[in-house]
Amino acid sequence: MGALDGKSVFVAGGAGNIGGNVVRGCLRAGATVITASRDAGRFERLRRFVAQAGFVDTDKLITLEGDVGDDAGAQKVRDQVLEKAPDLDAVVASLGGGMPPQSLMGLDTSRWESVLRGNLTSHFVCARTFLPTLLERGRGAYVLLSGYGGETAWPENGPVSVAALGVIGLAKNLAAEHKKAGVRIKPMVLVTMPEVWKKLEGTPGAFHGDDVGDFLAWLCSDAAKETDAADVIRYVTDWQNANVMLRA
Repeated sequence: MGALDGKSVFVAGGAGNIGGNVVRGCLRAGATVITASRDAGRFERLRRFVAQAGFVDTDKLITLEGDVGDDAGAQKVRDQVLEKAPDLDAVVASLGGGMPPQSLMGLDTSRWESVLRGNLTSHFVCARTFLPTLLERGRGAYVLLSGYGGETAWPENGPVSVAALGVIGLAKNLAAEHKKAGVRIKPMVLVTMPEVWKKLEGTPGAFHGDDVGDFLAWLCSDAAKETDAADVIRYVTDWQNANVMLRA
């Protein structure tokens, strides 16, 4: 029996590299998983990736075309998600991306705003749209994924680093405002140290994807309610042995 049997999870950004591993982990744990992307062409790649696990029930993967970083688009996706899964149990937001290396002083304002829009404002829009459903029911989990750039300087990737820090702050403030609502609202920082980088599917420096996906599935499950998880959860490497939960 899987930790998420009978549960439904929406993964915002599930067609991306990290999001795909979250999708696969939640499916492996028995959940019905819904994800959305502006580019429907990415869904076939996602389904192939999910099917590689062999024992994953791909029939439980529901894909929707839409933009959760835009107010109108997010509301449309939310309505479709609730049609497919009226008893939505959890949301994982894996949003944003990188940028070509560039110094902060060489960056123009439009590029700065574009990166913040895609990496931070998208999280705000998604949370404002989907979190109320969980709050109304007084249960479930809402996890915002952030990168290690939010806790350290990242030269020539300043806007991405600043946005990652903003995601942590957004999650902590949402959690503080709703600490008695019964919903676990957590930022999870994916920390990769050079000495523990692993190759996944030929990508240098990638996370061990199945470990990340399995950990997120556990974090969305009822079993996670039994732990005294920190304000900020830092995922280091193999979650069974090296995951460190520290209070920020």
